[in-house]
Amino acid sequence: QLVVAGAVASVPGRDGPPFPAWRRGLLLVIRGLLRIVLFIWGFYWISVKRCAQNKDGPPAPLTVSNHVNIFDALIYTYLYGLSPVGIKETASAPVMGAVSRALQTVYVDRLDKNSTTYVKAEIARRAAPGSGFPGILIFPEGTCKDVTCLVRFKTGPFNPGRPIRPVTIRYPYKFFNPAWSVKGFHRQWRVLTQFINFVKVEELPIYYPTEAEKADPIAFAANVRDAVAR
Repeated sequence: QLVVAGAVASVPGRDGPPFPAWRRGLLLVIRGLLRIVLFIWGFYWISVKRCAQNKDGPPAPLTVSNHVNIFDALIYTYLYGLSPVGIKETASAPVMGAVSRALQTVYVDRLDKNSTTYVKAEIARRAAPGSGFPGILIFPEGTCKDVTCLVRFKTGPFNPGRPIRPVTIRYPYKFFNPAWSVKGFHRQWRVLTQFINFVKVEELPIYYPTEAEKADPIAFAANVRDAVAR
């Protein structure tokens, strides 16, 4: 069912227009199916601490978060219905490839030297006021790591100078740490064989850049990183 839903909602081409209404409706089905997938992986409850302050204004076009493991994007997609930025190889992955295309993922080709330029332009296009696109999910660290530290944020989501919604994610554990950096399927297997896996998501207040930060994406990224670290 997940493959079929993803395939039907897929949009050919990487510079496609926003979804029409019927495709957006189908994404609600995909989000529901993702919740079933997460349940199978042992995430029976997803603890979310909402930020009441964010309810007063329009949603931020960009969401950034620390990056712990492969489940991060699934959880955020289920919660918010965002379009993630991910590596090109995801598009050809079984099951999740169709889903990622259905979400109009912005793909990064690590073998193409022009990919960075394209991704920056595509993020700016989608984050523009009135673009009609869903929000964009970006992990600005560019790598998975434990929650005990944050590495320097890349400037990709900060170049457009648009409001940012910072979100943090943690995986409290007793036996196996889901953030443990191990290659292959071993980590996924250990997560799958735990009776229950915990996850906590916390929204932070939307960060509105100053004029100085709009002109200096590096400073903008550093300030948002500091806010997440606190």
